[in-house]
Amino acid sequence: MAKPNEPGSSLKVDFASVLDDETFHDVRITCSDGVEIGASKMVLAARCSVWKAMLYGGMSESLSGKVVLQDIKSDTLRVVLLFIYTGDIEAALPLPAQSIIDTYRAATFFMLPKLMKLVMDQDKTQSAKLDYASTLLNEAVAAVPLNEDNSDLYDVLLAPFCNRVLEIGDLNRLSAEAFSILLTSTNEFEFKTPENILLLCVLEWVCANSSDAPLILKRYKVFRELSKAEEPLDIPKLKIGKRSRALLSTVMQYINLRLICPHRLAYLTEAIDDLVETSPYNLALAYHACSNTRCPPDHPSGFRGKPHNTWDLGQLGEGLIVSANDIVVQLPPNAPGPRSARFALPITLEAGEAYEWDIVIESSGVEGKLSLDTLGVIGETFNKHSDMWAVEEFRGVRSNGVMTCNRCKKVPSLLQYGVSGPPLKIHEYGRLFGSGDVVTFRLERSKDLNTLRCYVGINGTKYGEAFGYGTNYDINPVPRILYPVVTLYPQARYRLRTRILHGYMLVSVHQCSGPRRIAMLGNKIQREHSVTTMAQYVSIPFCQDQPLTIPDGYHSHSMDKKVMLPDCSEHTGYWA
Repeated sequence: MAKPNEPGSSLKVDFASVLDDETFHDVRITCSDGVEIGASKMVLAARCSVWKAMLYGGMSESLSGKVVLQDIKSDTLRVVLLFIYTGDIEAALPLPAQSIIDTYRAATFFMLPKLMKLVMDQDKTQSAKLDYASTLLNEAVAAVPLNEDNSDLYDVLLAPFCNRVLEIGDLNRLSAEAFSILLTSTNEFEFKTPENILLLCVLEWVCANSSDAPLILKRYKVFRELSKAEEPLDIPKLKIGKRSRALLSTVMQYINLRLICPHRLAYLTEAIDDLVETSPYNLALAYHACSNTRCPPDHPSGFRGKPHNTWDLGQLGEGLIVSANDIVVQLPPNAPGPRSARFALPITLEAGEAYEWDIVIESSGVEGKLSLDTLGVIGETFNKHSDMWAVEEFRGVRSNGVMTCNRCKKVPSLLQYGVSGPPLKIHEYGRLFGSGDVVTFRLERSKDLNTLRCYVGINGTKYGEAFGYGTNYDINPVPRILYPVVTLYPQARYRLRTRILHGYMLVSVHQCSGPRRIAMLGNKIQREHSVTTMAQYVSIPFCQDQPLTIPDGYHSHSMDKKVMLPDCSEHTGYWA
């Protein structure tokens, strides 16, 4: 029997051993850095069609036995040859940032898709830190410009920036070209940084790359104040120079100001001198946008990119209509009901994790003469043609003349509610909710994984624990997965808003909207000489024309407190 290191013990080991053995070299390859490397023509041709064409296709290389590679360095070629001979690149790992880009480009040239994948897998393991990810993206933009053929590489390169909540200063290491790629490509991904924080990151990048920017400590003080969840107070004034302003004008086109709460934009323009045009028209537009927009107290902003969750199109009750990129579901007034819908993505929480979502009730369902809304969570058992309140595995809240909590831990008599008849006792929980209200759910998984608790809030007011799973609850153990779910009666229209949680800290992901007339007027205002204009604050879509009275806890600059219902795909939470 052959020993492990003897010929014949392993095909991979045997081929690796002849990689540097000149006995088997019959072709010489000169690299771009002048280094000459030998190889076997038969191995190269057998493993790569490009090499086969060069060495056996009648080209000059096949006659001379010499190949010159003008754009491939020797260290890159050695990685390529290692793959050709052994099928992997494990012996060459970890690759430096520049080598990753160079090897990917060489793999593209030699048409070796498996090597391209191996390089990208290496990239995933190395690029978790943003300083490394920034270096990698900078070098990729310079060496391998983005196109349809290498979009998969850029998906990997951009992932570290998309998959985390960016902090001010995180983008400072990016080159101008890489910065542009990041801002123009992230609309295709699920992006976890709200647009107002991204705007502050852009402003800091501009300052870091301009010679006339304010001092770092001064600008960081202003940016940190503007990034706070609550309404900023006493923001110091910050003046940017001409060079900073000129650079900012080149990148502001990539920021979607329509995702940012108009109140936050107003704070920003008050804090940074000369950021926008301050004509009477634009000042009036800003005033009306702020006065007629309803926001939670933390004035959250929206997300670019793909929605973080949608209604499950494969599990829709008959007659339900989904719109607005699959985040709004409704049951027409004359349609038969009830019908139910659930989120497309289930909730799976690890130890100590939390998940939050809102249901924006744009219109309550109607049964008889009563408004009726049923919201909550369900496990894997789901019947899209039934009222979830009657399903034993359902946990949630309902408002139909009285606000009740289904199977609440504190009231054992509710355990049979909706299953075998009227409850022995109705537990009033929270307050009545209906059209125009925002109902917030928060699920928390205990660190020992034994319990899962749900808390409910309405329009920013928290009402404590509503129900739970696991130890000391009627459903034990904790279900493997759960789905947010709603039951719609005729006329109901619900909009989902998911939240991005960073540990137990919540990041703003809400869209605010302005009134139609201001938006129409805003679209007529030209940018002229400013980086941005007040008109851009208000050209935002909205849900419906009926004004609503602002619930307690919401902010408005309007004296009469009449507002437009916001177009909100996602939202920030208020639990810490």
